[in-house]
Amino acid sequence: MNRSLALLPLLAATLNAAVLDPVFSSGMVLQRDQPLRLSGSGNPGETLEVRLGEQSATTEVDEHGRWKTVLSAFPAGGPYQLTAGDSTAQDVWIGDVWLCSGQSNMQMGVREIESARECLAARPTQVRLLTLPRGGADSPRYEGPAEWVAPDATTLADFSAVAWSFGLALREDPTLAHVPIGLVNASFGGTAVEAWLASQPEVPKEQISGSMFDMAPTVLYNGMIHPITPLTVKGALWYQGESNSGHPEAYAELLQQMMRDWRRAWHQPEMPFFIIQLPAFSGRINGLDFSWLREAQAKACQQTDHAWLVVTYDTTDGFDLHPRQKREIGRRTALLARREVLGESLPSQAPQLESVHTEASQLHLTFDQPLVVSKGFHPNGFILAGKDGEFHHAKAVLHGDEVILESDAVNDPQWVRFAWGPIPEANLTNSAGIPPVPFRTDSLPPDSMVFQPLPTSYQLETPRYRLETGALGAVTSFQVQGKPFIASGPGGGTWIPTPFGPRNLSSTIVDGPRRLILSESTISLTLTGDAATSLWIVANDGNDPIDFHIALDPAVSVDLKGTTAKLTRDGTSVTIEGISQRDGESTLIVKVPGHARQEIRWIP
Repeated sequence: MNRSLALLPLLAATLNAAVLDPVFSSGMVLQRDQPLRLSGSGNPGETLEVRLGEQSATTEVDEHGRWKTVLSAFPAGGPYQLTAGDSTAQDVWIGDVWLCSGQSNMQMGVREIESARECLAARPTQVRLLTLPRGGADSPRYEGPAEWVAPDATTLADFSAVAWSFGLALREDPTLAHVPIGLVNASFGGTAVEAWLASQPEVPKEQISGSMFDMAPTVLYNGMIHPITPLTVKGALWYQGESNSGHPEAYAELLQQMMRDWRRAWHQPEMPFFIIQLPAFSGRINGLDFSWLREAQAKACQQTDHAWLVVTYDTTDGFDLHPRQKREIGRRTALLARREVLGESLPSQAPQLESVHTEASQLHLTFDQPLVVSKGFHPNGFILAGKDGEFHHAKAVLHGDEVILESDAVNDPQWVRFAWGPIPEANLTNSAGIPPVPFRTDSLPPDSMVFQPLPTSYQLETPRYRLETGALGAVTSFQVQGKPFIASGPGGGTWIPTPFGPRNLSSTIVDGPRRLILSESTISLTLTGDAATSLWIVANDGNDPIDFHIALDPAVSVDLKGTTAKLTRDGTSVTIEGISQRDGESTLIVKVPGHARQEIRWIP
């Protein structure tokens, strides 16, 4: 008999032998003080023993090829060995497991943030990291790679900065000093909440938001959340909403639906959620700024038990869709977790409005905790409106937990808003430095027409050319002999397209008399040169490729040969080197792969 054929039954049995689900792997953290749910796959009818430390249980694989069992709760500790059938997980710890999910601002890596060096150097003991591969699935799955790792400079570089900052802040609680912590990063940039639902959206079809890559509802739950549902968790952090900000009217219900779906999937009906409110941002989706989505996030928390809001509008200047100030967001989330879930007594909740009453031409507001002015001498961030619905800035006087408002332009105030708009200019906090939840007492339809500040612009002039940058980190003008070669106005200048509009390179560093760096998280544009030429360097430190667009004035003719374009306007010519392609009549595109840089040289 052919020996290879004789081995086939044995090989098949080995391939289908009972094993743990991939999330139960070496280096992992299991949830302390709760019954341990363990699961895996195998041959239907197969009996196996599951053992962790001194505990063991016997179970059987069901007709669908799945098995599960429950062990008694363990206190914090380890390391242990976990065995089940033919699989073994070493270096298993018992502690607190936190799920950290959302879109790009949750995905943003430690190496990209403002305090990267400090965070990369931190080495708290007994912390493990798990990052789910980004990808969807048409149906729920358990399989997929899942590797738990210890934190070091390499494993932290692209690990969620918010999740890591949260973990570091948890370690500041003395009672958690020796409790192992597991941080699970399941995030995917450019995605709407619909993709993370376990069930179809319960809102009208016209209110559904789309994700990048044409992801349908439920696909990210199937591919990134369902595989980790066998793992009991202490709670979940959710930082998402940018992709849904064009339809804020649906978001509160969708977010509540997601929390219900996940709680059912985890068999944890009181699973804590920490909803990270969107920070300040100057941009708009469908004509709406983020204030309306923030309102929906707050509403979802108010209407859901064991869900808390993390207020963040004061953590950034508002000119960056992916702000680098993630450390404070992690700290505020950890303060809430330490109080609401772990039972520590400390100020952590954002102040909230409790009541409003009118006395003559004044509005008296009462908050649920005392407030202080964090900057300046007088409270700001309040606007009042009368029956005409026209809002005016209010004068405010603070007395502990009470704020008294009035405006010379509003004799009979009807409504008040606080910290409202794309970039709230408010200066009140509680004793922990946490600002009040933004609010409004009116029910007027969304309207985002508002004056807002802009960052500084710069200009470089030489005898041969003049270059100007705009408010949001774009080159808005390049003139030779007084003739503009770059288009001005809407759609002009340089930009990097995203689903949320042009990416703002609004962090500006003057790095020398003739060197300006415009940047945003993983992307930078360095402008330099000499009297005769202008050199632009586009650097992309992210994983994904980008397209850098240059919109030319319609009066400019273009002759593109290879990577060199000759531009001509009214008898004046400019050569540009480093172009990848042309889009239409008046747009040049420079393609920059991930972790690469591309030079663009203008030669007047």
